[in-house]
Amino acid sequence: MAQSVLNLNTTFGTGFARLLSDDEAEIIALQVEGEEGYSTVWQASTTALVVTGPVGQSVVLETTGGTIATAGLAVSITAPAAAASGSILQAGQVDGQTVTVINPSANSITFAIAGTSNVADGVSDVIATLTARRYCWSAAASLWYRCA
Repeated sequence: MAQSVLNLNTTFGTGFARLLSDDEAEIIALQVEGEEGYSTVWQASTTALVVTGPVGQSVVLETTGGTIATAGLAVSITAPAAAASGSILQAGQVDGQTVTVINPSANSITFAIAGTSNVADGVSDVIATLTARRYCWSAAASLWYRCA
């Protein structure tokens, strides 16, 4: 199968993004340029769209006021050692950025108020044990919103 490449300038950091398509002009992958060349951030499969963006390392949140990393990540995995309160989701980098936070632990994560946590619904937003939640960044509001 022949592949065509369309390089795109982006406002997403520095570098380029490119779309790969097959010989029938169907988009089959999106790649983003990084320090070590291009990496695939999603690709089509026969059954689903496969997200293959960077995944954050598991981190242990402090029980109060720990920050969950989002910079350059599609997924951030965090496992608090005890119930975490006053948690902060690192500010987004670009309008429309999304991040999924995975909590594989037996402890819940509760965010601080919106002005501190960067999460629109603040203390009402709790990531329960063994669950994940996806967030979308609004540059206008400087807040993360839950994605449906």
